[in-house]
Amino acid sequence: MLGYACMNNTLRDREPPLRCNRDMQQATFEERGLSYVSELARQNMQDLHAILAWNVEHDIYFYRCTSTLVPWNSQFDLPELPDYERLRTLAKRCGAIIRDNDMRFTFHPDYWCRLGSDTRETRENSVDAVEYHADWLDLVTSVRPHTTPSRHDWPARTPDRRPTPRPSPRSLGGSPSAPTS
Repeated sequence: MLGYACMNNTLRDREPPLRCNRDMQQATFEERGLSYVSELARQNMQDLHAILAWNVEHDIYFYRCTSTLVPWNSQFDLPELPDYERLRTLAKRCGAIIRDNDMRFTFHPDYWCRLGSDTRETRENSVDAVEYHADWLDLVTSVRPHTTPSRHDWPARTPDRRPTPRPSPRSLGGSPSAPTS
């Protein structure tokens, strides 16, 4: 299977360019807020749709999407965006291309995302990053391609941040004969 990560130079060099990594600096985020985030996310999602369609036309069925699809998403929840319903509609259109063409669609969290870090704050921030990437996958694909529960289904953590035991496969709707961890 042929695929690539994030940048399609053929489409990026067009006029107007197609890209789904519009972002902003922190000062711009603080000045312009969620309405500007929503505008950039909408443009990114529109271009993502065009990129995915181009990929199918060129027999490319693996795409690793940028981590800036929704800029500054670590600072808010998706439904807080003013254009959330429009964004959700665009995401569903992208999901239809992915689903209808059995495309592999993934994200790669930013370079600072280190789940195995020695620093508690880095680990916690990394978990948050993975969670909002999962939210994007939920938005685009509607159904996660695995049976792992969403972050809202995980049991509470103990005070020292160790996870409590994971739910059994039976509690997740799996086979009662499946091994438990």
